[in-house]
Amino acid sequence: MQRKESKKATIPKMMARVLQLKDASDKLTQFLFIKQGQDRIRRTILAFLIADFTNLILVSGRWYVGFHSTLKEWLEDLDNRFIKAHLNILSFKNSDFLQQSFWIDSTKTKKLFRWDRTIIAELLNGQSGKCITIAFKYNRKFRSEYKFDVLPTNSKRIIWIAREQTKHNFESVTQVMNIQPILIGDCVKIAINFYNKMTFIDPDTIEFEEPQIEQSKERICPIQSLFFDWVGIEYAKQRPQLRDYQIQPQMRLINCRCAGVDTVAYQFIYEACEIGSFKNDLIGIPIEVVQHGQEVVTELKKVGLLSDRESKLQLRKQDQLIFYQTSGD
Repeated sequence: MQRKESKKATIPKMMARVLQLKDASDKLTQFLFIKQGQDRIRRTILAFLIADFTNLILVSGRWYVGFHSTLKEWLEDLDNRFIKAHLNILSFKNSDFLQQSFWIDSTKTKKLFRWDRTIIAELLNGQSGKCITIAFKYNRKFRSEYKFDVLPTNSKRIIWIAREQTKHNFESVTQVMNIQPILIGDCVKIAINFYNKMTFIDPDTIEFEEPQIEQSKERICPIQSLFFDWVGIEYAKQRPQLRDYQIQPQMRLINCRCAGVDTVAYQFIYEACEIGSFKNDLIGIPIEVVQHGQEVVTELKKVGLLSDRESKLQLRKQDQLIFYQTSGD
């Protein structure tokens, strides 16, 4: 018995056959350039064909312009809702459409992509010592939120990152503290993922909530609180080669400690001292050190995620970076 294709699998093939007909192709072109006030029709068409976007824009110059202008207007409406919801705490600076491609398996036979709307906004004065929550609902039933602490201008930031390198951990991912400190006058960057290999989020369904403001708390790495017997690195049974942990000239190692027996945790405290960019294989993320007084852009991470997008961590001179590493069985 011949196996029937699922309805979901046949939709792209059906569309391919339909679009081969000139009348159907002309009709789609008309919809892409429909008069103002009928935006929802164009957006519905784009949402239905979203998986084939990169191929459809190559069909003709008019399709390229039509699909891109529809997407641009769609996301600009999202920007406007963001601005309106955060007028009292954030000043909108710019936004961008970011597309990232990736292979879905090790054989590299199929390539997919994800789309993000990245929004950069400057933190306004008036919320020093507070923790701010930015949240939105999407597809009418799901919710995402981001949090950050507010520090006064010219404060020294302390940021921790952690990496597990035990034998049972085959994918060592660097975790950056989820709730980062932001100085007044600096910028936050929010990446709203609205398309990936799992789902498509209709930007029109994204509804921003009123920001929540509460008192900020001390942010401690879970590894720090998991161990209680922290001692100087000179007392470690398995002493690491400190020269492997030197990140010069941008970072200066000022202290290191260890804890644990079977699973050993190391704590390395660095101070940013020289301007420049680098990506250390040990730490695993790109870092940039900027001049004291220069604006810093910090990308916020969704609450609850260990890792999402790889983004550059910006530090000012004299900021501290605490690196935790666990190793063992």
